[in-house]
Amino acid sequence: MNKYRDKKSHLIVLALVWLFCSINVTGQVRGISSIQNVVILGNSITRHAPDASLGWFGNWGMAASGESRDYVHDLERKFKRVDPLVRFHVKTIVDFERSYWNYDFSRLDSFKDIKPELIILHIGENVNAKMLDQKPFEPYYIRLLQYFSSDNPGVKIICTSSFWKQDRISGQIEEATKKAHGYYVKIDQLSSDSANMAIGKFKNRGVAIHPSDKGMEAMANLIWQKTRYIYRSESH
Repeated sequence: MNKYRDKKSHLIVLALVWLFCSINVTGQVRGISSIQNVVILGNSITRHAPDASLGWFGNWGMAASGESRDYVHDLERKFKRVDPLVRFHVKTIVDFERSYWNYDFSRLDSFKDIKPELIILHIGENVNAKMLDQKPFEPYYIRLLQYFSSDNPGVKIICTSSFWKQDRISGQIEEATKKAHGYYVKIDQLSSDSANMAIGKFKNRGVAIHPSDKGMEAMANLIWQKTRYIYRSESH
């Protein structure tokens, strides 16, 4: 009889432990697993078409050694471990960086219309710092965020700083992100370590200062950490 009680007590304890662990795991991934569509908007760090004049022959995040090694595909793997059916939609918007004051947002309608649950925005490197006094970047960046959130109030938007140290531009991105109730991720510290850039792997310096495989992985990890923080917080 005592052995039966002991066995029963042991099973109850195991059941409680299992339940506790299940609640914790669910709390960590519940929100992330609800994401059906992720939109990533970026520049050459996100994706760059082949350009022989630069010695670049890939069609993925510039300077990564292969498609699977850029930050976009690293992030995609992380999301698909939670839900294999999540869809990624990627677009480069260098034209916004270079002419943000008269950008035609209708170019992004197809991305807006899918009503993504999460948008990851990595731009800033191609903004001309000399234009900032005449045309501050912040209000136009806010307009870009509001374009996506105006009829999709539940969307979460993660915005990164520039990869390179560009304090004025990154500062305006950070302020705009706060005002638009987005989530800011600082990544410019990564470029202080040359190992995070592809220096020595490409003759063209413009290509070589892009993130290396190590830098891409570090970017993806910082964005993923922020994503987990956002959805873990909402699940409690």
